[in-house]
Amino acid sequence: MLTKERIDEIKGRCDEATPGPWLQPLEDEQRAIASAQRPTTSLLALDVDNMAIFAREEDATFAAKARTDVPELLGEVKRLRLLFEEALAHVHDPEIAAAFYKRAGVL
Repeated sequence: MLTKERIDEIKGRCDEATPGPWLQPLEDEQRAIASAQRPTTSLLALDVDNMAIFAREEDATFAAKARTDVPELLGEVKRLRLLFEEALAHVHDPEIAAAFYKRAGVL
């Protein structure tokens, strides 16, 4: 289970990074990344050893941590969905269950 502190840490990285969405604007250069707000300005470059060099430290941190943040967030979504399903299994009124599903965006 993600703690509030861990969620706040991940959210902080999102808030500090260049606003998204991020794009791959050039079809022939799939390693380029740009902000949708400024698609002609690259967020990163590659050095002679093909190492990514980000224009902003916050974007580098966001990208580096994404490899662990995203799987952790997906695991939390899965855990909460299972918990939601288990809780709804105890709701015996079909109308109430349908209302919960609708509110959750499932229906």
